[in-house]
Amino acid sequence: MRQNKFLLFLSLVSMALVVNLIAFIINLKLYKGIIITANLGLIIPIIVFHTRYIYQLYKTNTLLSGHKDIRMILGYIIVPVILLITMPSHTYYEGKEIISNKYSSNIEFVNYSTGKSTVPVVGEHQKIYLNNRFYYYSINIESEEKTLHYMVNPVNGKAIEVEIYWDF
Repeated sequence: MRQNKFLLFLSLVSMALVVNLIAFIINLKLYKGIIITANLGLIIPIIVFHTRYIYQLYKTNTLLSGHKDIRMILGYIIVPVILLITMPSHTYYEGKEIISNKYSSNIEFVNYSTGKSTVPVVGEHQKIYLNNRFYYYSINIESEEKTLHYMVNPVNGKAIEVEIYWDF
C-alpha cells in the first residue's frame, strides 16, 4: 500500500512537471515569454492535486458530503477560469498580423531572437500573469525603402510606432 501511494505521488509530480513544461514551451513559442511561468508553476500542480483529491472523493462516494468539498470544487473551477481570463488576447503572431494589416504594400519582418522580440514597458497595467512587456517588431517597407519599428500590446492588440529599441 505504501509503495502504491509513493508511485501515485511520483505520477502526480511527473504530470505536474510535464504540464509545466508544456506551458513553458507555449509561452516561449506563442507569447515570446511575456507570461510569468513561475506563477503557472505554482498553480498547475495545485490543479493536478485537486483533480486527484476530487477523483478520490468520487471513488469513495463522499463527494459533496460537506462544505469543504464544495469549496474545493469551486476553487478547482475558478483557478483555470482566472488563468484563461488573464491570458493575453493576442499571440506574437497575431501581433504581426495587426501590423501587416496596416500596410497595403509588401513588408518584411526582421526576425529577432525570443529575448529581443519583446520590449519592457512602464506604467502600463498588465494582467496578473503577464510581464510588463509588449511585442516588438521591425519591418522593412520595400516600396519606401525604410525600416519602421512597432510594439504591440498583447492584451488589447494596440500597435504603437516607436523608435528603434533593439540594435543589432
